[in-house]
Amino acid sequence: MSDLNFRVNRVIENEAAVLQDQLRRNNVELFHGTASFTDPHHLRVENSTGFSELEAEYLVVATGTKPATNSKVAINGRNIINSDQILSMPVIPRTIIVVGGGVIGVEYACMYATLGVRVIIVEKRPRLLEFADAEMVEALSYHVRDRRATMRLNEEVESVEECPTEKLPPIWEATNGLWVMRSFMRSGGRETSIA
Repeated sequence: MSDLNFRVNRVIENEAAVLQDQLRRNNVELFHGTASFTDPHHLRVENSTGFSELEAEYLVVATGTKPATNSKVAINGRNIINSDQILSMPVIPRTIIVVGGGVIGVEYACMYATLGVRVIIVEKRPRLLEFADAEMVEALSYHVRDRRATMRLNEEVESVEECPTEKLPPIWEATNGLWVMRSFMRSGGRETSIA
Protein backbone atom coordinates (compact mmCIF):
# COMPACT_ATOMS: atom_id res chain seq x y z
CA MET A 1 0.00 0.00 0.00
CA SER A 2 2.91 2.35 0.68
CA ASP A 3 4.11 2.02 -2.96
CA LEU A 4 0.63 2.88 -4.21
CA ASN A 5 0.37 5.88 -1.88
CA PHE A 6 3.83 7.08 -2.95
CA ARG A 7 2.78 7.05 -6.61
CA VAL A 8 -0.60 8.67 -5.90
CA ASN A 9 1.05 11.43 -3.86
CA ARG A 10 3.51 12.15 -6.72
CA VAL A 11 0.58 12.52 -9.15
CA ILE A 12 -1.28 14.81 -6.71
CA GLU A 13 1.82 16.95 -6.10
CA ASN A 14 2.42 17.27 -9.84
CA GLU A 15 -1.19 18.27 -10.54
CA ALA A 16 -1.13 20.82 -7.70
CA ALA A 17 2.09 22.32 -9.04
CA VAL A 18 0.61 22.61 -12.55
CA LEU A 19 -2.50 24.32 -11.17
CA GLN A 20 -0.50 26.74 -9.02
CA ASP A 21 1.72 27.57 -12.00
CA GLN A 22 -1.35 28.30 -14.16
CA LEU A 23 -2.79 30.56 -11.46
CA ARG A 24 0.54 32.41 -11.10
CA ARG A 25 0.90 32.88 -14.90
CA ASN A 26 -2.62 34.36 -15.02
CA ASN A 27 -1.96 36.71 -12.10
CA VAL A 28 -4.43 34.96 -9.79
CA GLU A 29 -3.53 35.52 -6.15
CA LEU A 30 -4.18 32.57 -3.84
CA PHE A 31 -5.16 33.01 -0.17
CA HIS A 32 -5.10 30.05 2.22
CA GLY A 33 -7.24 30.08 5.34
CA THR A 34 -10.79 30.26 6.62
CA ALA A 35 -12.96 32.88 4.95
CA SER A 36 -16.07 34.69 6.07
CA PHE A 37 -18.13 37.45 4.48
CA THR A 38 -18.11 40.78 6.29
CA ASP A 39 -20.64 42.18 3.78
CA PRO A 40 -21.73 41.32 0.21
CA HIS A 41 -18.48 42.65 -1.30
CA HIS A 42 -15.89 42.03 1.44
CA LEU A 43 -14.24 38.85 2.62
CA ARG A 44 -11.99 38.22 5.61
CA VAL A 45 -9.50 35.35 5.27
CA GLU A 46 -7.85 34.16 8.49
CA ASN A 47 -4.93 31.75 8.86
CA SER A 48 -2.13 31.03 11.33
CA THR A 49 -0.16 34.12 10.25
CA GLY A 50 -3.01 36.61 10.57
CA PHE A 51 -5.79 37.73 8.26
CA SER A 52 -6.45 39.47 4.95
CA GLU A 53 -9.37 41.72 4.02
CA LEU A 54 -10.46 41.31 0.40
CA GLU A 55 -12.89 43.36 -1.68
CA ALA A 56 -14.50 42.50 -5.03
CA GLU A 57 -17.60 43.34 -7.02
CA TYR A 58 -18.21 39.61 -7.52
CA LEU A 59 -17.08 36.81 -5.20
CA VAL A 60 -17.09 33.14 -6.20
CA VAL A 61 -17.48 30.63 -3.38
CA ALA A 62 -15.62 27.40 -4.29
CA THR A 63 -15.35 25.39 -1.07
CA GLY A 64 -14.64 21.98 -2.56
CA THR A 65 -16.55 18.81 -1.81
CA LYS A 66 -16.63 15.81 0.48
CA PRO A 67 -18.06 12.32 -0.09
CA ALA A 68 -21.84 12.24 0.06
CA THR A 69 -23.34 10.24 2.92
CA ASN A 70 -26.03 7.58 2.83
CA SER A 71 -28.04 6.25 5.77
CA LYS A 72 -27.75 2.69 4.39
CA VAL A 73 -23.95 2.74 4.68
CA ALA A 74 -22.36 3.39 8.08
CA ILE A 75 -18.79 4.38 7.20
CA ASN A 76 -16.39 3.08 9.87
CA GLY A 77 -13.08 4.15 8.30
CA ARG A 78 -11.64 0.61 8.47
CA ASN A 79 -13.31 -1.76 6.04
CA ILE A 80 -16.41 0.28 5.20
CA ILE A 81 -14.94 3.43 3.71
CA ASN A 82 -15.61 6.33 1.39
CA SER A 83 -13.51 7.53 -1.53
CA ASP A 84 -11.48 9.92 0.65
CA GLN A 85 -10.42 7.07 2.95
CA ILE A 86 -9.53 4.38 0.42
CA LEU A 87 -5.85 5.33 0.20
CA SER A 88 -5.59 5.26 4.02
CA MET A 89 -6.18 1.52 4.18
CA PRO A 90 -3.17 -0.13 5.88
CA VAL A 91 -2.95 -2.92 3.28
CA ILE A 92 -4.29 -3.59 -0.19
CA PRO A 93 -7.40 -5.75 0.33
CA ARG A 94 -7.85 -9.07 -1.44
CA THR A 95 -11.44 -8.19 -2.28
CA ILE A 96 -13.50 -5.01 -2.39
CA ILE A 97 -17.01 -3.93 -3.36
CA VAL A 98 -17.10 -0.47 -4.93
CA VAL A 99 -20.55 1.12 -4.93
CA GLY A 100 -20.85 3.80 -7.57
CA GLY A 101 -20.05 3.62 -11.26
CA GLY A 102 -19.11 7.28 -11.67
CA VAL A 103 -15.66 8.71 -12.26
CA ILE A 104 -14.31 8.21 -8.72
CA GLY A 105 -15.72 4.72 -8.19
CA VAL A 106 -14.54 3.47 -11.59
CA GLU A 107 -11.10 5.05 -11.12
CA TYR A 108 -10.50 3.25 -7.82
CA ALA A 109 -12.08 0.02 -9.06
CA CYS A 110 -9.71 0.00 -12.06
CA MET A 111 -6.72 0.85 -9.90
CA TYR A 112 -7.39 -1.97 -7.44
CA ALA A 113 -8.30 -4.48 -10.16
CA THR A 114 -4.97 -3.72 -11.85
CA LEU A 115 -3.27 -4.52 -8.54
CA GLY A 116 -4.95 -7.96 -8.54
CA VAL A 117 -7.75 -7.18 -6.08
CA ARG A 118 -11.03 -9.01 -6.72
CA VAL A 119 -13.43 -6.09 -7.39
CA ILE A 120 -17.21 -5.93 -7.66
CA ILE A 121 -18.63 -2.62 -8.94
CA VAL A 122 -22.27 -2.02 -8.01
CA GLU A 123 -24.04 0.67 -10.05
CA LYS A 124 -27.76 1.43 -9.98
CA ARG A 125 -27.78 2.66 -13.58
CA PRO A 126 -27.64 0.42 -16.67
CA ARG A 127 -23.99 1.28 -17.43
CA LEU A 128 -20.92 2.85 -15.91
CA LEU A 129 -20.16 6.53 -16.52
CA GLU A 130 -23.60 7.30 -17.98
CA PHE A 131 -22.54 10.80 -19.10
CA ALA A 132 -19.63 9.53 -21.22
CA ASP A 133 -19.48 8.28 -24.80
CA ALA A 134 -21.02 4.78 -24.99
CA GLU A 135 -18.21 3.36 -27.18
CA MET A 136 -15.55 4.60 -24.80
CA VAL A 137 -17.41 3.15 -21.79
CA GLU A 138 -17.78 -0.21 -23.55
CA ALA A 139 -14.03 -0.31 -24.23
CA LEU A 140 -13.32 0.56 -20.59
CA SER A 141 -15.83 -2.06 -19.39
CA TYR A 142 -14.06 -4.68 -21.52
CA HIS A 143 -10.73 -3.90 -19.86
CA VAL A 144 -12.32 -3.83 -16.39
CA ARG A 145 -13.82 -7.30 -16.97
CA ASP A 146 -10.48 -8.46 -18.41
CA ARG A 147 -8.93 -7.67 -15.01
CA ARG A 148 -11.48 -9.97 -13.34
CA ALA A 149 -13.67 -7.17 -11.99
CA THR A 150 -17.39 -7.90 -11.89
CA MET A 151 -19.93 -5.23 -12.75
CA ARG A 152 -23.37 -5.45 -11.15
CA LEU A 153 -25.39 -2.91 -13.13
CA ASN A 154 -29.01 -1.94 -12.43
CA GLU A 155 -28.50 -2.99 -8.81
CA GLU A 156 -28.57 -1.07 -5.54
CA VAL A 157 -27.19 -1.73 -2.08
CA GLU A 158 -29.94 -2.40 0.45
CA SER A 159 -27.70 -2.39 3.52
CA VAL A 160 -24.13 -2.85 4.67
CA GLU A 161 -23.14 -4.70 7.84
CA GLU A 162 -19.76 -5.17 9.44
CA CYS A 163 -18.76 -8.70 10.42
CA PRO A 164 -15.69 -9.87 12.34
CA THR A 165 -13.02 -10.12 9.64
CA GLU A 166 -11.60 -13.42 10.93
CA LYS A 167 -14.92 -15.06 10.05
CA LEU A 168 -15.07 -13.76 6.48
CA PRO A 169 -14.13 -15.87 3.47
CA PRO A 170 -12.19 -14.04 0.73
CA ILE A 171 -15.38 -13.64 -1.34
CA TRP A 172 -18.80 -15.23 -1.29
CA GLU A 173 -21.93 -14.47 -3.22
CA ALA A 174 -25.22 -16.10 -2.37
CA THR A 175 -28.12 -16.54 -4.76
CA ASN A 176 -30.18 -14.11 -2.68
CA GLY A 177 -27.82 -11.27 -3.58
CA LEU A 178 -25.88 -11.24 -0.31
CA TRP A 179 -22.20 -10.48 -0.79
CA VAL A 180 -19.55 -10.96 1.84
CA MET A 181 -16.23 -9.22 1.24
CA ARG A 182 -13.43 -7.87 3.37
CA SER A 183 -13.66 -4.27 2.13
CA PHE A 184 -16.42 -1.95 0.94
CA MET A 185 -16.08 1.51 -0.58
CA ARG A 186 -19.04 3.79 -1.18
CA SER A 187 -18.49 6.27 -3.98
CA GLY A 188 -21.95 7.73 -4.32
CA GLY A 189 -21.19 11.25 -5.39
CA ARG A 190 -19.96 14.28 -3.52
CA GLU A 191 -21.59 17.17 -1.67
CA THR A 192 -20.43 20.66 -0.83
CA SER A 193 -18.25 21.06 2.20
CA ILE A 194 -19.77 24.27 3.51
CA ALA A 195 -19.91 24.24 7.31
